[in-house]
Amino acid sequence: MRTIEYEFKTPLTQGAEEIKKITLREPDAGALRGLKLADLLNLDVNTLHALISRISSPHVDKVTVKQISLPDLLDLGAELLDFFEAPSS
Repeated sequence: MRTIEYEFKTPLTQGAEEIKKITLREPDAGALRGLKLADLLNLDVNTLHALISRISSPHVDKVTVKQISLPDLLDLGAELLDFFEAPSS
């Protein structure tokens, strides 16, 4: 399973913890349930928030994920799209 490490330009605060970096795992069918792939490909904010909260480590909850700055969210969205390309041989 592929993963992506991402370092935030603007760190997140979740409770007393500061999150500077997360690892995103390649989403499986369960992580994509209820989400429309077209919305993901269009970088829909709500879809990105839902998916990031499902596949991030450390876990970023649904409240904290809404703190992600726009530049970080766009970068994360572009990184997530890489999961939907066929692996190079």
